[in-house]
Amino acid sequence: MEKIWQKFYDEQVPKSLKYPDTTMYHLFCEAVEKNPKGIATLFFGAKIRYEKLFKKVNHFANALSALGVRKGDRVALILPNFPVYPIAHLAVMKLGGILVPTNPLYVERELVYQLNNAEAETVVILDQIYPRLEKVRKDTKVKRVIVTGVKDFLPGVIGFLYGLKHKPQIQTNEKKNLYLYSDLMRKDFPPAQTADVSSNDTAILLYRGRKRGASLCASLFPQLWYDHWPSSFYCFSFYHASCSAF
Repeated sequence: MEKIWQKFYDEQVPKSLKYPDTTMYHLFCEAVEKNPKGIATLFFGAKIRYEKLFKKVNHFANALSALGVRKGDRVALILPNFPVYPIAHLAVMKLGGILVPTNPLYVERELVYQLNNAEAETVVILDQIYPRLEKVRKDTKVKRVIVTGVKDFLPGVIGFLYGLKHKPQIQTNEKKNLYLYSDLMRKDFPPAQTADVSSNDTAILLYRGRKRGASLCASLFPQLWYDHWPSSFYCFSFYHASCSAF
């Protein structure tokens, strides 16, 4: 059945494309193999090349696995846009976990709702946002928290000056299952296996905010995410291969 918007396509534009039955993590591995010296992230002049990003992703995946993250577990990322986001994102993808991207501007009430609604047990969060989570963590199902900061990715002098102004207030506390990203990345962990996932395994629970009421959830599948963006904004799913609306 032809979609109503397809009648506006030019004749040379195909109505669909062929997409590989693969996952985001495997696509990342292919990119590393093809362009290992290429720049993957650029943050205030600090460059991370694909081969180094690959090592960071796998090291963080090893850490998450050692902390108990398994296939199907929900991992919330409460982060702005800086290099730890793709590292955490791809590490969770490798383990077959389900990402729960969370707006870093959310207040405590909104955090509690989304974390509970998504059944998130692991949180990766920016240090400046952590106090909000700390106040309400007892009201959620969160088992472990990993705290990161901008300083972890700033280049030399800028990082030094930033550290003078922003003294670290949070320390790793294993009794509380509270960990610093920087501490985890300095430790050695057993290598984690790449999860066996299919295009029917959920990859991301994506929430859409509204002016009134609770945010709405969407699930994305790996292949579906790669496939096409959903026409519905209300509830859609990313699965480990690409994106389907329902």
